[in-house]
Amino acid sequence: AFELSQLREMFFSLTPTGISSVGNDDVKVSIVDGQLRVDAPAGSRIAVYAADGRLVEGRTLTRGLYIVKVNDKTYKLLAR
Repeated sequence: AFELSQLREMFFSLTPTGISSVGNDDVKVSIVDGQLRVDAPAGSRIAVYAADGRLVEGRTLTRGLYIVKVNDKTYKLLAR
């Protein structure tokens, strides 16, 4: 990361750029029947937050939007 004041040059290209493919993600996160399911490598750090930023304890989730952080990746999930 860098400060905006350190930016010396910026340009816009006429050729669109972006991600052409998504690599294999070894982490799978879902909510099934109110239960959080995480398939991740052993030793992964997992944190679940409610939409208002509260840390959620336990694996049973009521209806709503949740943010699940697994190691350095973040996932948005909807419990129905």
